[in-house]
Amino acid sequence: MSGLANDLETRHVLICCGTGGVGKTTTSAVLALSAARLGRRAIVVTIDPAKRLADTLGLEALGNVAHEIPRSRWDADGTGAPDGRMFALMLDTPSTFDELVRRYAHSPEQTERILDNRFYRNVAGSLS
Repeated sequence: MSGLANDLETRHVLICCGTGGVGKTTTSAVLALSAARLGRRAIVVTIDPAKRLADTLGLEALGNVAHEIPRSRWDADGTGAPDGRMFALMLDTPSTFDELVRRYAHSPEQTERILDNRFYRNVAGSLS
């Protein structure tokens, strides 16, 4: 086995990136679905605030916490490996950075200084 099929079975992380409108969301969802059907635990993550990933997966919405996709959505015919699982989330970049600051700052005062810093707010809000 070679190429993408091998990657789905052996790699821990696959990243789809590119300019807007080239099919990254659809490709990522199909890769995660394929990996789950092979018995892998797969998660597809987006930073796009548009609902494209949720729409692609037939979900109402996604949040900053991984949501397990019901098996019936990605293995309707029941031929996938029994231990496969599929998850999705929309990463909220500013909230994620804020949580890291809260977790690793040395004191509550340092946490507040960082979170209130205008430069930090701009960087955290634009990194996605």
